[in-house]
Amino acid sequence: MKKGQYFSFDAIAAVLIFILALSILGNYWFGIKATMNESSVNLQEEALAVSDGLLTPGQPEDWDEKIGELEEIGQIGFAQGFGTVVLDANKIIAFRDYADGIIPGGSYLESKKLLNTIYDYTIEINTGVAEYNIGIDVPSSAKNVAVATRGIILLNGENKEAGTMKVYLWE
Repeated sequence: MKKGQYFSFDAIAAVLIFILALSILGNYWFGIKATMNESSVNLQEEALAVSDGLLTPGQPEDWDEKIGELEEIGQIGFAQGFGTVVLDANKIIAFRDYADGIIPGGSYLESKKLLNTIYDYTIEINTGVAEYNIGIDVPSSAKNVAVATRGIILLNGENKEAGTMKVYLWE
């Protein structure tokens, strides 16, 4: 064989090794991407579930008046009743105070249990006139953040104010 020549067998073997390496890399890449998408979808579903729960009156419906005394609250909810988006400011304030530890026995960790979530959370309710923030701020180091936004009407005393409720969950 002369200098600079090669066997076609060498070329075929090199191409097969290259294709095999490329296939393994592609398979790994798409596997990681699918796992990340699945985690993101689960987080978004959880954010929607938490926001759905907050658009109920809760269980019992007067949980806000007894939050420091109740041994077991079935569900936290801010709504005036079932099937409505009118939120009661007193319930929002009671849960905020519980999450901040102002109410005895309350804490951020305990409030996560009442929301039935393992993720960290922030709840923002804003009408332009009134603003409530419950939970901790989303850190810049959060890997994955999901937001569920709901249109609401806030009952604040005798006033009704249109606004939004945003539930942020992250890991």
